[in-house]
Amino acid sequence: RIGDDLSAPVSEGDAEALAASVPDWPVFEDTAQALADLKARARIIVVSNVDRESFAGAAPKLGVELDALVTAEDVGAYKPDFRMFRAALDAVAGFDVKPRDHLHVAQSLHHDIAPASGLGIATCWIDRRAGKPGGATPETPGNIRPGWMFTTMREFADAVEASASQPESSKDE
Repeated sequence: RIGDDLSAPVSEGDAEALAASVPDWPVFEDTAQALADLKARARIIVVSNVDRESFAGAAPKLGVELDALVTAEDVGAYKPDFRMFRAALDAVAGFDVKPRDHLHVAQSLHHDIAPASGLGIATCWIDRRAGKPGGATPETPGNIRPGWMFTTMREFADAVEASASQPESSKDE
């Protein structure tokens, strides 16, 4: 579809090569260490718009053992479909974590923050394009307001650490 939109021919081989390249895609430079730091304080669950085989090729780059994985292959849908987020909630149901303590952290307002918010899940937007024009995802209605916002996973992990080191009495302020 992108090729059609750009009037650029895309062969079946091109499409297959793009799909097969997913395991080779890099993770953002700050992600692995941030996830390792977060793993010390929280469970890590990935909700991904890929199949399990593709994710298996990319997973080692994250550097952490996941507590759960929900893929488009598992659900038969792609984000922003609510079924992806309901499946994530089902995957963590046995973790003895109250729903109000779930936090969906993601870069895409359209694919992640809007649907998670629509189901009442707390959200944190990693706005990696902050202040930069363009982007690859569709526009999202202006009424979407994530609970937290950072420009990198490192900033988010640092904020979690700072919050955890505060005395209990000052956390509600």
